[in-house]
Amino acid sequence: MSRRGISFFCLVAEYINHVLRLAPFVQINWETIPGYSELVSGFLCEMESRDIKRYPDSLKEASVRLLCNEDLLNIQVRLLFRKTNIHLPMTVLKTLELLDSYFSYFSRSNRVRLPACFDYKNFYAGLRILLNSDHSFVVTRTLSLIYHHYQLFSTSFRRDLSFCLMGQVFFKLFLSWCGNIRMMFRHILHYRVQRDITCVDQGMNSNTSFGKIRSTVNLTLPSCGLNEMQADEIRCRMTTVMNILENSF
Repeated sequence: MSRRGISFFCLVAEYINHVLRLAPFVQINWETIPGYSELVSGFLCEMESRDIKRYPDSLKEASVRLLCNEDLLNIQVRLLFRKTNIHLPMTVLKTLELLDSYFSYFSRSNRVRLPACFDYKNFYAGLRILLNSDHSFVVTRTLSLIYHHYQLFSTSFRRDLSFCLMGQVFFKLFLSWCGNIRMMFRHILHYRVQRDITCVDQGMNSNTSFGKIRSTVNLTLPSCGLNEMQADEIRCRMTTVMNILENSF
């Protein structure tokens, strides 16, 4: 396997599929399966050595299949960030495309949140760099990633991310010359950040007569995970930045 190509990546994906077919409803200890460690090591070496822009589809598909072992998510995300040069927009876009496919995998698996072991600190540092990019395509694609996978993030990370969006980068995004950036940013504020606050407010009213009627007909509110204090912090931050914006005109 000194020279690994498309056949090797197809082998990795089929190997994972075969193991899952043999044990469909069992929590698998992947490290104990013969040949697994060698295949994963070889695969990660290929990801490391190849140009992200030239990743074949078979490699991308295999990297997603490998996420059956959730411990590999952090390894693959760190590897992608390490290989990505913020000054090369096409490389950044390919990285964001892979991240989207990773998060989509967990959404398709009916996961409410990303794995508990996910390294949010490293991911947050990467997002801040991407949001401060001078390339409109990069910023737009980053905001799209946040918008589409916001509900997969942990409660504490959504709080930190909300503070970042309504803090350091708020005016850069809200007043951007690029219409796509402005539109996507406002969608995040209205349909993601504001939704978290609304869920908490509606939950607080669950003891009212309307809330009792809601429970009687078995209507449930979507859970955002935020508590009242966290929602108040985000609400205050949003109110502050909007007041600053209004007073500037």
